[in-house]
Order: sequence, then C-alpha cells, then structure tokens
Amino acid sequence: MDEESIDSKGTGPRLLTTPALAKRLGISVRTIQRWRTFGFISPADFVAGRPRWRVAEVKKAVVDATFSGKRRPRIQPRRKLDDEGPR
Repeated sequence: MDEESIDSKGTGPRLLTTPALAKRLGISVRTIQRWRTFGFISPADFVAGRPRWRVAEVKKAVVDATFSGKRRPRIQPRRKLDDEGPR
C-alpha cells in the first residue's frame, strides 16, 4: 500500500488516525502529539472531534520545518527535588 492510498470511495488520499499515522511513520503517538502542540504539523481534518492526517502532508511539514531552520523546542528536564522539598 502506498502513502497516497485512495480512500474507499475513490475520492482522494486516505485520512489516517493518529495511531495509524504513528505506525506508518514508525514513531510514537506521543511524538505526533508533541509535533502538533509545537505547531510543526496540523491535521487535515477532524472526524468526530478526532484529528485525521494525510501521510504526505505530515512528511512534507516535517521536512519543511527541518530545512527551514526551525528548531525543535527544547524540553527542559524535570528538576529533581531535594529531600527538603522544592526550593
């Protein structure tokens, strides 16, 4: 099955759920959620309030973000708390 699989109605590229997209790209669902939160990718549509994705659009957005010089936001590690509690 190619990345631009035609939907069952033959009308255009198939829209994938977030877990299906993650599996297709070989990444975690959480990574997709982070990319969306940081604004790297946007869903193509929503079905019943859930995002649906086109593989080609997501790949293009990630490549564009990579080559446009946008840097992935750094996530600060959680501070360890001393035995005394937070400072």
